[in-house]
Amino acid sequence: MAFEGGAQDKQVNRDFGAGLSLTLSPVRASLPRLFTLFVFTDWDSGGIIVDELERNVLIAITEKTQKIKKYRARYQEWWLILTDHIGMAALSADERRDFLTRVSGSHDWQKVILVNPADMNDYEEF
Repeated sequence: MAFEGGAQDKQVNRDFGAGLSLTLSPVRASLPRLFTLFVFTDWDSGGIIVDELERNVLIAITEKTQKIKKYRARYQEWWLILTDHIGMAALSADERRDFLTRVSGSHDWQKVILVNPADMNDYEEF
């Protein structure tokens, strides 16, 4: 990646906007490997997964509700079982509770069950 006005022996700063900036600094001594982790943080741990899981579950509920609409009166009780290919298994207990709070009451099925396809004993019911 080339940065305008950046010589290899000087620090180069680049602002990409939206809170993202990059600072490249020259290395004075050789390092044991090409890249060294300087800092790591994930203050929003699980946030993307929870959001995507919620969005996709609600899409599936809406689609399946439409699909059974003309048959709904035939049976007193309807369950919807979905397999989770997004990654609820990777969520912490707090993140799972957050997800369940978000989606509970967002449907009129008697039960919606989200199952981990890698472990059928790992599921959430709401």
